[in-house]
Amino acid sequence: MARTLEKAVGSTLAFFHGAVVRVFGPTQRPCVSMLFGIAAACSGKQEPCPPGSIRAADGLCHLNESMDSGAPDLEDDLVSITSSLSPLPALPPSPTNAYADDPAAIEFGHALFYEPSLSPSGEFPCVSCHDPEITFTDGNLTGEGNGVVARNALSIVDAEYYDWHLWDGGCDTIWCQATIPIEAAAEMDANRVELARTIYQNDTLRGDYEAIFGAMPPMDDPRFPEKAKPEPLTPDTPMHDAWESMTDGDKDAVNRVFANLAKSLESFQRTIVSSPSRFDQFAEAIAGGDRSGGGHMTEAELRGFALYSGKAGCIQCHSGPFFTNQDFANTGLGARSWLDQIDTGRIEAAEDIYENTFSGVGPYSDDVAYAESFLDGLASVDSQLGQFRVATLRNLEKTAPYMHGGHFETLAEVLSFYNELDEDVFQGERDPRLQPLGLSGDELADLEAFLLALEGGPVDPALTMPPSR
Repeated sequence: MARTLEKAVGSTLAFFHGAVVRVFGPTQRPCVSMLFGIAAACSGKQEPCPPGSIRAADGLCHLNESMDSGAPDLEDDLVSITSSLSPLPALPPSPTNAYADDPAAIEFGHALFYEPSLSPSGEFPCVSCHDPEITFTDGNLTGEGNGVVARNALSIVDAEYYDWHLWDGGCDTIWCQATIPIEAAAEMDANRVELARTIYQNDTLRGDYEAIFGAMPPMDDPRFPEKAKPEPLTPDTPMHDAWESMTDGDKDAVNRVFANLAKSLESFQRTIVSSPSRFDQFAEAIAGGDRSGGGHMTEAELRGFALYSGKAGCIQCHSGPFFTNQDFANTGLGARSWLDQIDTGRIEAAEDIYENTFSGVGPYSDDVAYAESFLDGLASVDSQLGQFRVATLRNLEKTAPYMHGGHFETLAEVLSFYNELDEDVFQGERDPRLQPLGLSGDELADLEAFLLALEGGPVDPALTMPPSR
C-alpha cells in the first residue's frame, strides 16, 4: 500500500510541476472577468499555487522555471495536493438572502420542497425531480415533470457551495434558480399569482409564511387574476395579458411572495450537504502525518488518484474540494436522439442574469452591492457557445445518467468518451485543453474506482422526508 501511495504521489507531482492548473480554495470565488475572457482587474482572496508553480499575470498557476529542478519533498507535496481537494469547507454565506439561515425559513422551505400544491396538478413537487434516494436527482436522461425538460436534473446536494446555478449558469443564487422550475411549463407549470393564492388559502402554509415575512397580500381579493405571470417572450398569451392587467403595486406584492418562497427553498437546500467520503478520510490522515492515508483507499483507488491528478489531467478543470473549478467548458459532445432542442449553453445565459427579476442584482435581493461586485465584468462571448457547467465529481454513484443532456448511462461511458474524444461536436468548439487520454482499460478502471471513492455518506435522514407538522 505504501509503495502504491508513493508511486501515486510521484505521478501527481509530475503533473503539478508540468501543467497549467488553477485551484480554487474553499472560500474563493472565481474571477468572473477571467472566466469570460474579459481583460479586467480581479480581486479577492486567492489560495497559494501548487508546489513548484507561481501565479502569473493571467491569474493562473504556471511552472516556476527558476526553481531548483531537484525532486520535491514527497511529504510536503502530498499534503499540498490532498489539502487542495479536501476537507469540505464551511457553508458560505448567502448575502442576497437575508433568511438563508433563519430556522423558521429553513423549516418552511423544507415543507415547500415536499408540498404537492406548488404544482397546480399536485403531481410535481420539487422532490419529484430531486429524489433523496438517488442523491436528489431523478434518474432520467433529462428532467420529466409536466413535460420533458431539455436538460438533465442536477443534484441539489452541496448546491449552496456553487457560484452558478442551472447547467448554463443562468442564475447566480439558489433562490433565483428555485423560481424557474416552478413556472416552467415542462416542469411544475405553476404561475406566481395562483401560487401566492395557494399559500394564502392554506392555513398552515400561510401561518408559516406570515410568521417569517409578515402579512401576505389579500389574494382572495377579486382584483387579483386567477392565473397570471409575465411571459415577455410570448406576450400575446392570456397569462401575460392577465399579468399586465395588474397594477404595479400588486405585481410587486406577488413578486415579493414568490421571492420569499424561493428564499425559503434556498434556506432548506443549504442544509443538504455532503458528509465526508473515504477520500476525505484519506486526506485527513495524510494531513495528520499518516503516509499510508489511514488505509481508507484501495490500491486501485490510489492508482486512480495518480491518474486523476497526473496523466489524465482531470484536476485541470475538476479542482478544489468540490472537484470543480466553478467554470464552464465545451466538452465537444455529439448529438443525441432525445435532445431535439438547440441548446447554446452559457453564451445566452451569461447575460440573462441581469434580466432576471430574481437574480442577486434584482429588486428582491437583500444585498445588490454584493451581487454587482460578483457579476462585475460578466458578458457573453463567442467562446461560450456550447459551454456548460464543469460539474462536481462528488457523489456520482447514484446520479446517472451524466452530462447536461444525460448523454451517458455509466461512468465507464463518460471515461471512454474522454479517452477517445471521437464524437462530432454538436455546438461550438471543444475546449482545447481536452485531448484524448489514451488510457488502457486497467487505467480507466482505476480512474473510475477513484471517482467512486468521492461518494459521501447519506444526508441527514430528517431531510429526506416531509417535516413532521
